[in-house]
Amino acid sequence: MNGIHPIAHLLRLGRDTAGTAALEFGFIAIILISIVMGTMEVGRFMWLEHMVENAAKQGARFATVRGEDSSIAATDAQITAYVADRVTGLTQADMTVNVVWDPDKKRGSTVTVSIATIVSPMAAGFLPFEAYTVAGTSSLIIAQ
Repeated sequence: MNGIHPIAHLLRLGRDTAGTAALEFGFIAIILISIVMGTMEVGRFMWLEHMVENAAKQGARFATVRGEDSSIAATDAQITAYVADRVTGLTQADMTVNVVWDPDKKRGSTVTVSIATIVSPMAAGFLPFEAYTVAGTSSLIIAQ
């Protein structure tokens, strides 16, 4: 060791602070990125939840004015297509739309539109998030 006693060499290395800021930043960066990605994922979940709930509400509204007594009666397929047009970022194949007419499609009956979709997290490889289900339901009374 070039004439330096091994213990003196270790003591000198213990006082050396070169590179400690980079090492500390590495530890903190992992935590900071995890917090940012988690916040983004929670925000995305809330946005998708709101969007799916709103699409179910719009689908039920569409169906209430297009009952069997209406001149432009709607089918389940038309309601499903209408709902799919209201959901940004998801296709009709990505979601399940269920339309229930109780007891029938006549005025005064109830129509319920339910939407469900499974969403994969953006940070699936970075954070331990599992795929989650986003669902929305709306029921209204048929007016026409």
